[in-house]
Amino acid sequence: MDERFREVVVRTKELGETVLEALEHTQRLINEGQFEQSVYMFEEAMKGYAQIEAAIKPTAPAELVVHFDQVVKVANQIVAAYSEQEFEQAKEMLQVSMIPAFKKLDQAIVETYKDYLTQ
Repeated sequence: MDERFREVVVRTKELGETVLEALEHTQRLINEGQFEQSVYMFEEAMKGYAQIEAAIKPTAPAELVVHFDQVVKVANQIVAAYSEQEFEQAKEMLQVSMIPAFKKLDQAIVETYKDYLTQ
């Protein structure tokens, strides 16, 4: 087992937890009417996601790539809602689509690379 890849998977899992927290915090900020702050928090969450994607997607099996693609699709929809200042729509997409899609991706990463995470 490649020890360097194991480290990548472990750090990816940790970063995934941080990204999920950032997405949930983005949703709270919208609830509180802090729309501008929510934009920055969402941007930070997507930067973290981009690191996960760069580390894992190039060698990921097709069934895992589907989850990456779903997160990107929803992220693009949220960006469009933000650009139209449709904050309630962004909040709803976070709750109904993005957070569940990211959780599914995170779980798929854990399932795909469980051998690397259980050492």
